[in-house]
Amino acid sequence: MPFFLLCFPMGNWSALTLNVNGMHDGHKWAELWQIIPRYEILCFQEMHLITSQEFAFKLHALHYDWFFSHRTSNSSGVCVGVKRNMGVKTLVKGSVPGRLLALQLQGDINFDLVTVYAPNNSMERSEFFSNFDNLPI
Repeated sequence: MPFFLLCFPMGNWSALTLNVNGMHDGHKWAELWQIIPRYEILCFQEMHLITSQEFAFKLHALHYDWFFSHRTSNSSGVCVGVKRNMGVKTLVKGSVPGRLLALQLQGDINFDLVTVYAPNNSMERSEFFSNFDNLPI
């Protein structure tokens, strides 16, 4: 399963960000569910899910509150999972369908979290980042 994995500790929490390159493969699901229990915050890019597929995803990770930004079942899509026992309130600050999801986590420590799946096309990518300051984050 090719993917990019970045892990970083945040106080007593740890976070994982991962480009899953689509979630239509059952083997990926099995591998993913072995990894995620170790992390309090999960950011996944390139989900390739639509709203009707959220339930199956949430069912496999019941200890998390999930937030999604969809595009199509064949491209894009980002999501964030926040473990429920963290004791934080999570607010959605904004999103760009399938490209960006901005959250604010409020608790003992308050912070903003933004997950991005930028366009692959060089012109679209350039436009996306040139307008980054105007995005709803």
